[in-house]
Amino acid sequence: MKRLMAVLMALLLAGCGPAGQIEGQAFCVSLAVDAGESGGIVLSARYPSYGANGKDEKSDYLLTVAAGPDFASALYALNAAIPRALNLTQVKSLIVSERIASSAGFFSLLRDMKLSRLDGEANLIVCGGEARSLLEAQQPLIGLRLSDTLVTEIERYRSLGTVPGGTLQRVFYDAASVYSDPVATYAAARPKEAEAESNPPAPEAEAGALEYEGENRDEYFGAALFRGGAMAGTLGGGETQILRLIRDGATGLPMAMNGALLTVSRRGALRVAVDFEAGRVSVSLEAGIEDPRGDAEETAVAKALSDGLDALTEKCQALGVEPFGYAHFAAARFPALSDWTAFDWRAWFAAAAVEYRVRVEKINR
Repeated sequence: MKRLMAVLMALLLAGCGPAGQIEGQAFCVSLAVDAGESGGIVLSARYPSYGANGKDEKSDYLLTVAAGPDFASALYALNAAIPRALNLTQVKSLIVSERIASSAGFFSLLRDMKLSRLDGEANLIVCGGEARSLLEAQQPLIGLRLSDTLVTEIERYRSLGTVPGGTLQRVFYDAASVYSDPVATYAAARPKEAEAESNPPAPEAEAGALEYEGENRDEYFGAALFRGGAMAGTLGGGETQILRLIRDGATGLPMAMNGALLTVSRRGALRVAVDFEAGRVSVSLEAGIEDPRGDAEETAVAKALSDGLDALTEKCQALGVEPFGYAHFAAARFPALSDWTAFDWRAWFAAAAVEYRVRVEKINR
């Protein structure tokens, strides 16, 4: 039955007749995946309306929602509900609800989505609450198409370090990997009626709980952590910045520390030593800081970063996840891949003593 569904979907998604022409296709730019009230999958697709004229009576983008007992069935129903051939090769934003991401079957769902010809470079976003609410909150910026707006937004927040990014393809392969665990962007839609004071968010704040005033309702702030192919917890924006210094070697991150706004960058390669007998992981990090005021003390900043790393590591250990990338250093100590896969790295890491040595140097521009 599943093979028949795959064949039917392929026929609906492609073709050389009128439906295969650009005018005969609905290019989905944002796709939301929710759980049905009584089980199953609900898909919400946002795609451009070719007849839109920019006036109030007709939106530039249409929204179609369909459901089914599984992803293949919901996608089949979605195709049947749209009068043009649904094309998923241009999806920029793939939103899954936290309920879906936390389910035991999430990895299988990721595989089904990859096999559906959905763009593997689509940003995978875990939404606190209903995924459809975030999709509806996404609005194009003036002068940009919605697809360009979605890419610009994620790249903007990724450059700030407050989201990790993470595409469908990367999260899928990292979840199937025998090394470190994947991370994805965490987001939420602010309710329309919400009234918030214009205060900066705390470093541990998450999407959906930021304090500000503005028109934008789609908030991208923080990271979703995964264990065993399912979501295990979340990080706030400040915690995500610290993780990205380790995981990605991020540069140019604006971080508030000791009453000053500094620009922090990792310098050089991370040095990691794993001592299995002592149950210890030693990590050396060198960071450069740009200090506009000029009064930040390097030792104080180094301690603040070290304290943040300690707290982040303890949180990840408690959740049983290892998103840092230390597994690659540990695996190099094993003579064969079979020896590494037989070793329970996550259990060992959860109980390990992780020590950080942070060195900070001011950068003069």
